[in-house]
Amino acid sequence: MLAATESQHYRAASLDSPGTVAVHEYERQPVLDTDAVVEIEMCGVCGSDVHWVHANEVGQAQIPYPFDLGHEWVGRVVEKGSAVPSHDLAGELVDVGDRVWVMRAPCGKCYACAVLRHHEACIGRPSMLTLPAEQRRVRGWGFADIHHAASTDGDLSFVKVAEHVAAEAAVLLEPLTNALTAIERSMQGGAPQAGIGYGPGATVVVQGAGPIGALIACVARLTGADRIIVVGAPANRLELVKDLAADEVINIEEVTDPDERVELVREMTPHGLGPDVVYEAAGVPIAWIEALQMVRQFGTIVEVGHFTPRDPIPFDPFLICSKACSIYGHYGLSNQAWVTAAKFLARHWPAMRIDRLVTNVYPLDQLPEAIENMRRGVDLKAAIRP
Repeated sequence: MLAATESQHYRAASLDSPGTVAVHEYERQPVLDTDAVVEIEMCGVCGSDVHWVHANEVGQAQIPYPFDLGHEWVGRVVEKGSAVPSHDLAGELVDVGDRVWVMRAPCGKCYACAVLRHHEACIGRPSMLTLPAEQRRVRGWGFADIHHAASTDGDLSFVKVAEHVAAEAAVLLEPLTNALTAIERSMQGGAPQAGIGYGPGATVVVQGAGPIGALIACVARLTGADRIIVVGAPANRLELVKDLAADEVINIEEVTDPDERVELVREMTPHGLGPDVVYEAAGVPIAWIEALQMVRQFGTIVEVGHFTPRDPIPFDPFLICSKACSIYGHYGLSNQAWVTAAKFLARHWPAMRIDRLVTNVYPLDQLPEAIENMRRGVDLKAAIRP
């Protein structure tokens, strides 16, 4: 690839219509004082990318086609306007050449920001990712040669990524942020010393052996979980997750009866009562039912697998009442979560070899193949290197 500063054109991928992913060439746009341009080092293929490409009718109705793809990326600043912040969210100086993630900053003034203090739910400033194509001054996101972060008033936020971290680990910053948030959600409203919520010594189940599930298991290991049980498939994913963090694994392709899986999990927990915390990261609706059946009474469930609409399934709410369990959802990432993940990555890599989760790296023109291989389970985590 030509360096971003040497070419007047760049490539970027988009979901043009349901099921149709294409790589287009665009002309470079002028960089305003309020903009920043990042040359993409690597971008991960998220399970959400797969679900967007193969969305059901409900999901398709929510996607602003053409939809620019790629939100798990890391890159280097190649141009930076004078009105763009000089420091990242943690207060570190950001300059040309630095390795970063960049996003549009929340407005800080709307009800969600100023009153509720949930900047990730900002209603005063739409995400650059979700703006309709006709409202975007510059096209493209992470599956591209460059990401031109175009803003109106320099309203950008940077997160610096440590230089010593391998690209295959650095590209996992966004999913790691999700994993850390899931762990923190399970701590909320709890009192671990009284057996409520997550804390050191907890027995946890992670449903799903994909990247999010694997990262949750890694974070749980580093934050003091006692026994970590991962339920998922296929066997090669489970083998890797067990090597990284899990104590026990249950292969759903071998144990096909959900009731048997629930019983196996209970047998692995103190007195057969069930796990203290279940993280549903499989993104399969039936897994939600199993989570309710697995968790012990007064336990905690964090739903972290359904980031796009699925076909609904029925369930009996009595399960929630009879377990008296705490249930938390997760959607959106706070500034604190981004900073925490960047610090966590810098501190624990390479001791935490999460780079092993990236099982294949493809060139940009093979993005449709990479997405399909993720869908088929060929790759645990595919990534694109432009």
